[in-house]
Amino acid sequence: MRRNAPPLSRSIRLLFGAALIAGAASIAQGHIRMTSILRGTLAALVFTSTVWLAATPAAADDVDTCEKASGDEAIAACTRAINSGRYSGRQLAALFSIRCFEWNGKQESDKAIADCNQAIRLNPNYAMAFYNRGTAYKAKGQYDRAIEDYNQAIRLNPNYAIAFYNRGVSWVRKNDLQRALADFKKFSELAPSDLDGPKAVERVTKALSGR
Repeated sequence: MRRNAPPLSRSIRLLFGAALIAGAASIAQGHIRMTSILRGTLAALVFTSTVWLAATPAAADDVDTCEKASGDEAIAACTRAINSGRYSGRQLAALFSIRCFEWNGKQESDKAIADCNQAIRLNPNYAMAFYNRGTAYKAKGQYDRAIEDYNQAIRLNPNYAIAFYNRGVSWVRKNDLQRALADFKKFSELAPSDLDGPKAVERVTKALSGR
């Protein structure tokens, strides 16, 4: 992901240098881990819709590809479904949010933000759209805006583990390690099988003790 971050303090660079490089890979893995969650959310949302069930086979195929594929293939299918005019409200919001997610995967942050803006406009209580937009802002180095979106995602879904983790990363980038530590601890509580949490807690704790 792009990182236009301001330089960290010397102590944080020393303690987090290699760890943050590893963390970037971890975040990329988090993008992959989130795919199944995102797809499941879309399926639960749209496949029970009478609008969805009434779609033509071609339109249904585009949505299925949008939901299950990735990268350019998913983006193209999502775009066709969005432009078909067959979907509105929550269904259309889900399509925009998936395409936002895929733009994030291609490091196309501005396009991701534009799509998530549409998803949130259509469904203001869509936690995943706030999360995806926060991820785009984080990739652009706009950590305050990322944190605002993660806050909204967590408000709407208090058990949104990956949102706590990425908000913690944003706090690290802002050199606010106390808040980062709290978020990483919460992530560890919500996702106890994910080793990224304890590792992040350990790194931040060491950084704080060295101050």
